[in-house]
Amino acid sequence: MKKLFIYLSSIILIVLHSCGGYQNGPADMKYLIHTDKPGQSIKPGDFLSVNFIHRTEEDSVIANSFKSGKPALLEQQKPFFKGDIFSGLSMLSEGDSATFKLNFDSMQTILNVMKPSHTKGHYLLFTVKVEKVIPRGDLNDSLFKIGIERFLAEEGVSTQN
Repeated sequence: MKKLFIYLSSIILIVLHSCGGYQNGPADMKYLIHTDKPGQSIKPGDFLSVNFIHRTEEDSVIANSFKSGKPALLEQQKPFFKGDIFSGLSMLSEGDSATFKLNFDSMQTILNVMKPSHTKGHYLLFTVKVEKVIPRGDLNDSLFKIGIERFLAEEGVSTQN
């Protein structure tokens, strides 16, 4: 009985290691939550400050805001297709971090671009940390604008022309 337990435990560990701990998300997206802070999930219309590393599966870095020290400022969108980066961000809240694996095939089909043969079955990885969220919520436009200006000032972005 003890040998059976050890054998089954070993198989489970091998399977978990081979999956890298990623969970299945919408469509072919896979995700791994690194930090999960309590809070309201990000919704379309929310304004975000996000640090990120965008890379290939082979670890070729495409962009790295951590290195540049300039987080991306963006408005959360409704997902363009199931399993896109906005689908992933909607799973997070302020202070959370995660890695998302987005399937090249899904992206290229939806975006109607040619699929290079070497990308079949491959993923792009986005490791993100949500630094700040300003929820659109019930704020009227003028209060929202003031909130955005304060947010940009905190991020060191000038709103002056």
